[in-house]
Amino acid sequence: MNTNTDDDETIKPEAHLQPEDDPEEFKIVNRRAFMATGNTKYLLPSDVEDLKGFSLFIYHMCSCGISKSEIGSITSITLSETELEKGIHVIDVGCGTGRWTLEMAEEYPNSVFVGIDCADVFPKYANLPNCSFMKANTLEGLPFRDNTEWRAAMRELARIAKPGGLIELMELALEIERPPPAFTAFYNGVFTTTTARGIDLSILQHLPELLTEAGLKNVQNETFPFPLGWRGTVSNLSLSGMVMFFASMKPAARASMGVSDDEYEDIARQCIKGFRERRSCIIGRLVHGQKPKE
Repeated sequence: MNTNTDDDETIKPEAHLQPEDDPEEFKIVNRRAFMATGNTKYLLPSDVEDLKGFSLFIYHMCSCGISKSEIGSITSITLSETELEKGIHVIDVGCGTGRWTLEMAEEYPNSVFVGIDCADVFPKYANLPNCSFMKANTLEGLPFRDNTEWRAAMRELARIAKPGGLIELMELALEIERPPPAFTAFYNGVFTTTTARGIDLSILQHLPELLTEAGLKNVQNETFPFPLGWRGTVSNLSLSGMVMFFASMKPAARASMGVSDDEYEDIARQCIKGFRERRSCIIGRLVHGQKPKE
């Protein structure tokens, strides 16, 4: 899929991994690599195209996307620079390609960063003494003893956090402010697909309660809009992320929508164009809390 965010809304065929290039943990569906082990409910492909696109988008969302100039004010910062510079342990659960983990490890050499993901798509060697990666599924238990630094997942995160440790969740909901009309068909297709796989999209609205149930205190919840292609550089990255999302969801969502390949591509084009015209925003959620010290 073309991630061009200028006037050309053409959605081009994707460049996929070849089946013989994939490890045994992946299966090939319509020439896209999907997880065959671990969290097999995961809907998106785990091939190179998907990883590069979403890695760049999420990296900018976490690093420079939260800015007053383009998005608005996010006032709560759970990890202060003082703590990071002094030296703490940080676990990045669901690290993907590990781009954010590596960046933080390089910027804060006194702190230790561990990236975890259920798909082995992160770097084999970090080349930084304070950074490492490991494959693990949160729902099956993380390989850390207690107190070393979605219900079961939150309890697991709380278990491994040290007393007084902080847990922060940054998630994008499939919730669009001022959506174009074509988005309804796509959303309904995604909703049908996720429901059939036992995935509850509404869970993101209940993250504060889940952290509270897991025993965390001082739980705070903020929502913020990411403009889609109509307000500066970060908004163009957000739109590119949505272009990648439409491409990656095609194998799963198209069948639920009951449309042909061409019809799906047309719906995606209408959505991408409509996001700009209607000044649409995708909603992000930032939720964090603290494990009691005693």
